[in-house]
Amino acid sequence: MKKFLTIFAALVLSATALTGCGGSKPASTATEQPAAKEETKTEAKADAKAPELTTSVLVIDGKEYTFPIEIADLLADGWTIAEDKLATEYAAGELKAETGSIAIKKSDSDKFFIRGVYNPDTSAAQPLSKCRLMGVQFTFSVAPDTTVVFPGGATEKSTYDEIIKLYGDPDAATDFAGARKTETMLAYDQYKTNGNNFNFNFEEDGKPSSFIFMAAE
Repeated sequence: MKKFLTIFAALVLSATALTGCGGSKPASTATEQPAAKEETKTEAKADAKAPELTTSVLVIDGKEYTFPIEIADLLADGWTIAEDKLATEYAAGELKAETGSIAIKKSDSDKFFIRGVYNPDTSAAQPLSKCRLMGVQFTFSVAPDTTVVFPGGATEKSTYDEIIKLYGDPDAATDFAGARKTETMLAYDQYKTNGNNFNFNFEEDGKPSSFIFMAAE
């Protein structure tokens, strides 16, 4: 697990340059959503209780998911993954950090991305469809309809200052002089209550860009 987290941490340093779905364009905001749909989203989020930091529960689109979670359980719950990605094999017992190029989606604007996969079968390689999801990334510019509540209360609307208030001083941070010079990052490695990892990226104005969660093994 330690080796995996080291690899993951290295990948996270370039997370602000990722849009998550290789080549996907941000969903257009020109078309107004029906009022009924907006009300449903608002109500779902209002009812979503923030998980305690001692848990590994994420509330995605108003529903609780406990991580790590089987890919098969997400598929059974109505999420989809491209067939060619589902067929990708992972070595026996492999715990692999991904780059955020594999989308788990309900629509082009309601999706999140894979950042960590584990094959629990120690005797044979298995396709992604039979593996376990360890880490996820939410990229808000390409998935504006996705809502999420992290353990501890961070949401897709949490600002830079709000994250520090929720989680305290980070283990690592980059300022606006980073690779893209438009974003900043707060990293919480091996969070003291449960060993989970959190990485929060923000635009220059402090608004959220992408959030990453990696569950402890």
